[in-house]
Amino acid sequence: MPQFSGHFGSEAGVGTADVSLRLLSSQQFVVPSNSFGFQNLSNVIITVKTPYAAAWAANLLGNSALAPFVTCAPISCTTIAKTLYYPGHGLDTITLSIPTSGLSFQLLVARYGINVA
Repeated sequence: MPQFSGHFGSEAGVGTADVSLRLLSSQQFVVPSNSFGFQNLSNVIITVKTPYAAAWAANLLGNSALAPFVTCAPISCTTIAKTLYYPGHGLDTITLSIPTSGLSFQLLVARYGINVA
């Protein structure tokens, strides 16, 4: 879920706002590597709690390699993937549970700065 810092200004009227996006930093993790690895017969579990569950579910279910490992709550992933976002909606949970046998993955974490003028 995005985390914002600083003050958000407001703009009123008719027109087009300029939005600038700047990459602040990125870091890549690769597992297994060096002294990090996976325990045999275990799973890597990634849980995302988000108001944008439809986008997460559609993306993960659209990937045939990941789709069998995706679960959603409080409703099914198929239903969540067809649900529109609306303000004030609570958080849904998307869980990805991947068996570790023969698994390696890369994770890229990025931080961005956003300016709206």
